[in-house]
Amino acid sequence: MRLLEDAGQHNREKDIRWIMSDPRGRRVFAGLIHQHLEKDGVCFDDAGRADAYASAFDSGMMQFAVDINQELRAACPDEWLLMQAEAMQTEEMDE
Repeated sequence: MRLLEDAGQHNREKDIRWIMSDPRGRRVFAGLIHQHLEKDGVCFDDAGRADAYASAFDSGMMQFAVDINQELRAACPDEWLLMQAEAMQTEEMDE
């Protein structure tokens, strides 16, 4: 069973590297991470929110983005750095 899990993880990392090798894949991941880590340019802050369900959902989505970000950094650190540079360049052009 462990061998199948290792093979599955290896395939997942290969797939991530393949997606991140293309600028479109890097844009998609950068957009997902940005969308779920920030809202209106500010990191989520659930202090004082009345809606516990919305806070829990936002926290879950933020954790999703953190997990994806960590997986990308581990699978393809060079492409991750390139994704960050491209995202910053895009933000500067949008301003």
